[in-house]
Parts: sequence; C-alpha cells; structure tokens
Amino acid sequence: LWLYGGAYDAPVALLTRISPLDLYDTRHLCNAVVGFLGAVAAYRFGALLSGPLGGCLAAFFLVLTPRYFGHAFNNPKDIPFAVGYLWSLYLLAAYLPRLPRRPLTDLLKLGLAIGLTMGTRVHGVVLLAYVGLFTCVRHVLERRGNDGPSLAATGARVLLVAACAWIVMLAFWPWA
Repeated sequence: LWLYGGAYDAPVALLTRISPLDLYDTRHLCNAVVGFLGAVAAYRFGALLSGPLGGCLAAFFLVLTPRYFGHAFNNPKDIPFAVGYLWSLYLLAAYLPRLPRRPLTDLLKLGLAIGLTMGTRVHGVVLLAYVGLFTCVRHVLERRGNDGPSLAATGARVLLVAACAWIVMLAFWPWA
C-alpha cells in the first residue's frame, strides 16, 4: 500500500477512531459518501457544459453505471481517484473560460483537487499536464487581440496550481 497515496485512507483511518460504527461499516460508509460526491461532481460538470438538465443526466447515468455503483461501496482506491479526477476536470473546465481574471481561490481549489487526486494515485499527475496544455492554448487564444495577459502572468497561474497540488499530494504521500 505504500505505493499509493493516503489522501483517502488517512482521513478514513482517523474517522474510524471516532465513529460509533465498526471499522468495516465506517470504511464502506466513507466510500459511499465519496461515491455520492462523484455524482455531485458529475452533475456540476454536466451542468457547466450543458445546463441543469445535462447535469441531472450526467449524475443519473453515472449512478446507473453498475461498475461505478458497485465500486462506490467497496473500492477505496479507484472510486476516490475517479471522483478526484472528475472534480479536477470540472474545476479545470470552470477555470479556463475566464482564465486571466480568475481569483486566487479558484486556482487554489483546482490545486487542492488535483493534489488530492495525485495523493490517491500518482496517475493524477496527468491533470497537471492538462492544466499546462489547456492554459497555454487559452493564452494563445487570448493573445490574438494583443490585450490578453502576459506569458509570465499565465505561467505564474499554472505554477501556483502545480505547487498547490504538489504540496497537497506530499502531505498525504511523503514517499513521493
């Protein structure tokens, strides 16, 4: 297990110490809560892309997916990673349209989501590549009118997200 991050396991281990339920039930309840948060993320992402009906359909079909529904109660590695990945993609999609004028809190939320995802599984590092790639594309599109942000300002935003994500990941996975 040392090859995996503890971004999910560490909080669950702390909760099992204070929970009135036994270890087995507490872990499965936590997994179900994370699975529910995945449905919320699917709704938010779907609503961002195509309105409230799209969000409802995204959450509905995610919950109706047998593999997701079944694993949401039993899989403490894949479901937290999938949910973190979904929240990260949602926050990235929400972050891009107004890139030069995003508040610092939005950048930190994105960094936190990516950091928790990487702290669950290292494969979340791909999200940092997405941030860099899509931010560069957005920067080029903004600069066409010569009134967009400077490359240094755009790069600073990407580095802030990456630094926040890396610090969060290291908090849960010091072996990295």
